[in-house]
Amino acid sequence: MTQLPPTPVRRPWSVRAITWLLLGQATLLLTLAVWQAIEAYESVIAATALLNQLILLLHTLTLTAVFLLLLVALLAFGRLWPRGWGYAMLAQGVSLALTLAQHFRGREAYTHPLMLLGIFMVIYLHHPDVQATFQVRPTQTDNGEESLLFAAEASPVAADHHE
Repeated sequence: MTQLPPTPVRRPWSVRAITWLLLGQATLLLTLAVWQAIEAYESVIAATALLNQLILLLHTLTLTAVFLLLLVALLAFGRLWPRGWGYAMLAQGVSLALTLAQHFRGREAYTHPLMLLGIFMVIYLHHPDVQATFQVRPTQTDNGEESLLFAAEASPVAADHHE
């Protein structure tokens, strides 16, 4: 008996859109982290107050940490790992908390677009196609035992019907 190769899982358009938005958000945060690092370096050269230097360094490290979290979320979400949705939602929560803190600190140049992007992604992560793609549901195995099956592994047809 020959075994057929597994059929590739087709992603709904909403999952592809969120993957691209995660990539854009990660790129934007990396750009901001580099900008903050340059600003921190210039403040060291200009011999500004130590507290200002520490705040800039802390902000740079925070942006870098959120960037790394977004990379993990992007990898998990793009590969349709079962926990990809949770990682993406966690990344959005941390990103929104960071931008909210920056908003109250007075850096309004980039906080509003980042907040809007984060809010849009949180709402979009609750799209029914995205929820169905990352849903884990119990199934019956051949010998009658119950096991968990990731929705994207179950049937590529289930993810196809909206395309």
